[in-house]
Amino acid sequence: MRYFINNQRLLEETFEVDGSISVDEDQPTHSISVRYLPGSWNLISLTVGDTDQRANLTARLFDERGRKIDLIYEGYVNRTRTLIDLAPFNLSSGQHLLLIADENGNRFSVPIIFVQ
Repeated sequence: MRYFINNQRLLEETFEVDGSISVDEDQPTHSISVRYLPGSWNLISLTVGDTDQRANLTARLFDERGRKIDLIYEGYVNRTRTLIDLAPFNLSSGQHLLLIADENGNRFSVPIIFVQ
């Protein structure tokens, strides 16, 4: 998983979707790239890399107080970039939290500084 703000990588981490410590060759592992493209774009990009498999993900957005704003994406993600337009959500400028979960219940969150 890679964290980007203003297209600059902040942190990169790879995790296993099944949550186990050891890698079973029958269980696929995924790395998920999350990028926020601020400014006039205001897009979130999701990509699953390092595999030909796809991942069934949900993405929810929360405000700085932890209140749920909306479910912004639900579906499959693969190596092809999935773009999520944030314009329909009428977000105010400031910090938000993107929570991404897979079909197995594994979750991770990404802080996003929303810029108008």
